Amino acid sequence: MGSFPASAPRTRSACAEEAVAALRQAGAGQPSRTVRVITDLVDASPVTLPRAAVTALMTALGHLSRGDDVAVLPLRQDLSSQEAAAFLMVSRPFLVRLLDEGRIPHRKVGRKRRVLLEDLRAYQRQTQVGLRAAAPSGSRGHRRRAAAGA
Repeated sequence: MGSFPASAPRTRSACAEEAVAALRQAGAGQPSRTVRVITDLVDASPVTLPRAAVTALMTALGHLSRGDDVAVLPLRQDLSSQEAAAFLMVSRPFLVRLLDEGRIPHRKVGRKRRVLLEDLRAYQRQTQVGLRAAAPSGSRGHRRRAAAGA
């Protein structure tokens, strides 16, 4: 796979916002149907998109409209330890420790570690659930008051 794409300048995209609104309207109230997309290309036929593609496209366009970078990868994508660390926004040595402790499944190809993207996503979900469970109720408000000097 190489590496994650370089970040593009963060700009708000009115075109992406309009596309999200149009796709949302086209699919409103029709959860199991397809959506037909018509382009402005000369002699182009309408394209029928399955619901899963429309949902993924809306998610990507939503991020683009806020100026976020977007990369589309299959969940079964193998990542190097450096790519996996970049995905989790942690250092490579920290990721290697997680792999060696068995907290994230991986396999070795020769001497190289390979991690599935879906396993990284599972680790993210597990970590987020653990953080929410460990946080005392109302802790966010308490931090705000403390930061404000209350």
